[in-house]
Amino acid sequence: MFRTRNLAVVATFVSAGALGAAVAMFDTSMFGGNQLAALGLTVQDEEQTFSAVLPEREGKFNFDERVLELRDKIAGRLLPDSDTEANDSEQATSTGENAEENTENEESPIIALTEKRCSLYQTSNSLWDGRGVKMQISEGARVFYRNGTATVVASTTVPSREILAELPLRKNATGTYCIPTDVIGITENGYLIHNNDVGLFSSYEANTIVGYALDGFPIYGTSEAKTDDCGGVVIGGQYRYILNPNQETIITCYAGTPIAL
Repeated sequence: MFRTRNLAVVATFVSAGALGAAVAMFDTSMFGGNQLAALGLTVQDEEQTFSAVLPEREGKFNFDERVLELRDKIAGRLLPDSDTEANDSEQATSTGENAEENTENEESPIIALTEKRCSLYQTSNSLWDGRGVKMQISEGARVFYRNGTATVVASTTVPSREILAELPLRKNATGTYCIPTDVIGITENGYLIHNNDVGLFSSYEANTIVGYALDGFPIYGTSEAKTDDCGGVVIGGQYRYILNPNQETIITCYAGTPIAL
C-alpha cells in the first residue's frame, strides 16, 4: 500500500513523460522560432555541408619551372628597352654632332649670291675707248662724251661732242633685271667696268665711288653692309651697289633697266 505522497511523485513523472512524447510528436514547422522559444522548445538547424571544387589543371604544377618561365619573360621585356636606350644614346650623340656642325656653319656663313644672267647673255664686243672721256649731268641724265674737232659755222667756232652713253639718274630701285653682258658700268674717268672686276676695285673703300652701273645707280667700294639680291643697299635715301669681296661679281642683277652700249 503506497502513501499519498508517493502517488503524487509517480503522477508527476508520468505526466512529464507524456508531455515529452507529445512534444516529440508535435510538428514544430507550424511555429516560428520566437513562438517555440515562448513554449520552451528549440529546433536544431539542419547541418549543411559546403564543398569547393577546384578546376582541374593539366599536368602537375612545378614551382621551379614557373620561376624560370617568369625570369625568361622579364629578360625578354628588358632587352628591347636596353636596345631602345642604346639607340636613343646613338641618336643623341648624332644630334649633338649635327648641332656642333650647324653651330660651326652659323659662325662662319658663306655668302654666295649667284649672277643672274639673261638667256641671251654674251660677252661685250664694244669698241670703247676710255681715253679723253668726260662725264656731265645734262637734261636728267649722266652723259659720257668725248670732245671732237671744232667746226666753224658762219665765222663761229662750234665745238663738236661725241656722246658715248647716257645713264639715267635714279635714286630708288625699281625691280630686278637680268644681266645681258659682262660690261655692267662705266668709271668716272670713262673706262668700262666688267662684272668680274671685283679684285681690280677691291682697294676702294666703302665711301669711295667706283663708277656708275648701266642702270644709272652708283657703285661704291668694299663694304660689309647687308645687301639685297642684286648686291645693292640704300644709304641716305640713295640706292647704290657696293663691292663684296666674298662674291665673284660686282652685282648679281640690275635694280633698274640697264642701257645698251
